[in-house]
Amino acid sequence: MYKGKKLQDKEVEDNVLRINTLLNGRKVAEILKISRGMAYSLTLRGEIPTVRIRKCRRDKPVDLIKNIESNTYSSDRYFE
Repeated sequence: MYKGKKLQDKEVEDNVLRINTLLNGRKVAEILKISRGMAYSLTLRGEIPTVRIRKCRRDKPVDLIKNIESNTYSSDRYFE
């Protein structure tokens, strides 16, 4: 029973760490080197999935990385 409790505590700790890393629009804009308005537009269009907390929208770093990877093209693609 004690081991189960430790596992549950570890899961809670992992979830708290994930929550602490949610990004606001300003941080997303800073990371992507775009305006806050453009970052907000990307989240509203659903290009970057968001977590809604009442009226606030927050982005998970993992989703931001996936968006960057899905929009990255090699230079060979442009010369085909």
